[in-house]
Amino acid sequence: MIAIQPSFMRNAGYRATDLAPVCMVNKAPLAMMTPLVSGLRTVADVLARARAENGRMPYGTTRMGTTPHLSMVMWARAAEVGLSHITHRGPADLMVAS
Repeated sequence: MIAIQPSFMRNAGYRATDLAPVCMVNKAPLAMMTPLVSGLRTVADVLARARAENGRMPYGTTRMGTTPHLSMVMWARAAEVGLSHITHRGPADLMVAS
């Protein structure tokens, strides 16, 4: 979170470039999941739908600034597509909404 804060706060008092990595303390595997009825089975399917919906394709995470949220932002930027982020109160709400 310390490395991420300067991206969200106007004046965090430091920049991410002021920090130096020392060691890895965590690995967080991520999975992109879609409802069975969505017809989306591959990342290529998700990309095609995102391009077709021109920034209106929704995706959900449990909070802004979390690893899943930032990973989707990075993926969308790399793929040059827009997505619509929907924040849910927790994993259970996210699964029910899907």
